[in-house]
Amino acid sequence: STSELSAYSTTLSSDEIAATASSLAKTGTYNIEVVSLACQQKDVADEGFTDTTTADLSGSMTIGEETLEYEDVSLSDLVELINDGEYGVTASLLNDGTENGYRMVLTADQSGTEIDIVATGSITLNTVTDGHTRDGSKAHIVVDNVDIYSTSNIIDTAVNGVTLDLMDVTGTDETITLTVGLDSDAIVEKVESFVTAYNDVIAYISDQSKTDWGSDSEFRNVKRSLQNQTAATAPTTSA
Repeated sequence: STSELSAYSTTLSSDEIAATASSLAKTGTYNIEVVSLACQQKDVADEGFTDTTTADLSGSMTIGEETLEYEDVSLSDLVELINDGEYGVTASLLNDGTENGYRMVLTADQSGTEIDIVATGSITLNTVTDGHTRDGSKAHIVVDNVDIYSTSNIIDTAVNGVTLDLMDVTGTDETITLTVGLDSDAIVEKVESFVTAYNDVIAYISDQSKTDWGSDSEFRNVKRSLQNQTAATAPTTSA
């Protein structure tokens, strides 16, 4: 088909984004501005611990609408309890290199979402009053003066048939020019690949002529069908 045969290449005027085009792309030029990247909310507890195995932690942690009560658990146990639940965050640990260096880290599962966390007891957090260690944000790009938002830095809905991979924000009043054009070398490669595959099948069918089943009419019809298809005129469109 025309879409399967088509191949497109992309050219960018800057390296803040990468772009790949599928056979569904259309030739054209697009102006793109990267306003912000998608970023997951992150919160790091102030309390530090000497190890992750001592089971002496107790307290309460409200994450969004859900509350986790824990008693006499270790730091590693608490991480596991959070990750086994459905809180919209993933717990992990960091070690800042100090004597009491092990600290709890809570990272939102989805970029651009805000989840309030209030923790009391062995670990204290209050993002309602203190804010987040790092705020979450959605990716925001402007394509030909149209604002587009995404929870991922890989966007395939902004330009037809093109996937954009956002690397960095553009400078003030700076835009990136994306040019989509036909990739002649890739089209030639597709045709050559088809020719090779076709010839291999025809050669295989011919090689079976001396076998008992090689003269079977249904088997020989495969060859005739392939030959008829490749000899037929493909329908054309105005696209």
